[in-house]
Amino acid sequence: MIDILSYSFMRYALIGAILSGFGSALLSNFIVLKKMEFIGDGAAHVAFGAIAFALFFGLNMNLLSIIV
Repeated sequence: MIDILSYSFMRYALIGAILSGFGSALLSNFIVLKKMEFIGDGAAHVAFGAIAFALFFGLNMNLLSIIV
């Protein structure tokens, strides 16, 4: 484990993962109390549809999923 932390990008990734986990834990209570649990799930399904549309018509997947 110490060898992995000798790389700066791994340290940044670990710090980012810890901070995003902490932030998600803080926001989860608010999201559940406001009954917005499925907003992320809905957004993911819309992005899947956009990616399928882009693949079918030969468009840029990243651009189309960001726009939608």
